[in-house]
Amino acid sequence: MTFEQLYYFCEVYHQKSVSLSSYNLNISRQSLSASIKRLEEELNTSLFTRSINGVSPTPAGKQFYKYAQNALLEATKIKQELLKLNEPTYNPTIHKIAVCDYIMATYGKIFYTLLSKKFPEQRFLLNTLAIKELSLQKENDIMFTIINSQNLKLSTLKSEFGDDWEVKFLRSYDIHVWLNSSSPFANEKVISFDSLKDINFCTLKSHINETKTTLDSFLGYYKMNVAPISIQLEEIFVDYVEKFNYMTIDIPFKNNEFAYTEIFKDKNCVVRPTDASVSLIAIYKKDINQYLYQYFYNLLLHIQ
Repeated sequence: MTFEQLYYFCEVYHQKSVSLSSYNLNISRQSLSASIKRLEEELNTSLFTRSINGVSPTPAGKQFYKYAQNALLEATKIKQELLKLNEPTYNPTIHKIAVCDYIMATYGKIFYTLLSKKFPEQRFLLNTLAIKELSLQKENDIMFTIINSQNLKLSTLKSEFGDDWEVKFLRSYDIHVWLNSSSPFANEKVISFDSLKDINFCTLKSHINETKTTLDSFLGYYKMNVAPISIQLEEIFVDYVEKFNYMTIDIPFKNNEFAYTEIFKDKNCVVRPTDASVSLIAIYKKDINQYLYQYFYNLLLHIQ
């Protein structure tokens, strides 16, 4: 087993496609398939289920992904520590990158690994970015955050940051809601979010670190009349939506997939789009290494 195999495995895990992964990795599809096959033979287990639509991780694959990320992260740390020992006068540039809580919780480790591998002579600090008061967080060099599209005023942000900063819109994501399939809202093709102000909302606590800031900011903009509640147990969460007519927000960030699809599978629940959305934006210093910015931006594109 090699670190290269772990890196290849993580790329296939993210893309759920050998063809797309081989393109991103700049290797042949046959070579990538052979690498994954050798890894499976060494571990004596299947890591992916293959189909005409791509690949999906097996339970063993999901568990191995956690180990692979940790191993790649530790390897990067060791490499940087040895570099310091070999070059006592080594004084690397430290780049401070801040991302919103959802991106940090989901991709923080893999981002750190890939950045350190790509730029081994530089250091990176990855921090969680607070959505509020963005202009007060100028200690960072690059920031990626998600804000309500209704609140998105790039000209205002640019004036707040000044001439030394760039502010760019990257893409938007539609807000969806899960609800009981017998709800009158289930018959609407697109739900007006203004009509949901008096509806009870809930969120699953295991997802709270990934979505809470976005959820709070989004619902705060609409001045909801009922405060959302956080539920810890998955079974209770499903009951609240399926039986007690609560709704929950879902934003298809990762590979355009919903976070709660598996949870509500075979339940009396449906997901519907709303007329609301959030936007992913980039804020960075103009004098930052443009190659570094573009590389990190491409990482975001690959995982989104």
